[in-house]
Amino acid sequence: MASQAVSASQMAMVGDADDDGVVKPHQPFLQALLFNSPMPEKDVQRIFQQAHAQHQPAEGEEAPDLREFVQQCNDKLKQVAMTINHCTDEVTGDTVYALVNTRVDLAARTYATRLDKFTLSLFNALVEEILSGDGFVNDKDAWQLGRRLELGTAKSAKQTYLQIVSPPFTLRRCRLG
Repeated sequence: MASQAVSASQMAMVGDADDDGVVKPHQPFLQALLFNSPMPEKDVQRIFQQAHAQHQPAEGEEAPDLREFVQQCNDKLKQVAMTINHCTDEVTGDTVYALVNTRVDLAARTYATRLDKFTLSLFNALVEEILSGDGFVNDKDAWQLGRRLELGTAKSAKQTYLQIVSPPFTLRRCRLG
């Protein structure tokens, strides 16, 4: 997964100053995460440190640790139906962070994706199977699940289906936290 680096000048451009001209660390952190989501943990740590360096904390004031800071952000993000989640890749062991929409209404499901109707249906069916079953779906189960869905006549939907289920794989439930 390639991530775009966020420079100190970009951080300065997105910073929000309070009445004293001090940059608040949450806004540049969230804007960087929104711009680059999902983001590897090392990049999140770097942006977190940059945001706090720009904040110019009072003498003796220490920056919270990253998880505490993310929780502070999540407390505010609940108001706009968003959250910052992190997950560890089972294969590489890398942790990634992403800004996630938690709204489940029709508009969010319809307009927040570039996936076609079939691919979105397949994705939802795979997630449902993972959550309601043993916590994983292998390629054979995904193949059968996809065959039960209506492919329609779109050639692109059929190609997408074959790309998703052709290589041997196992999808597993990711434990967040």
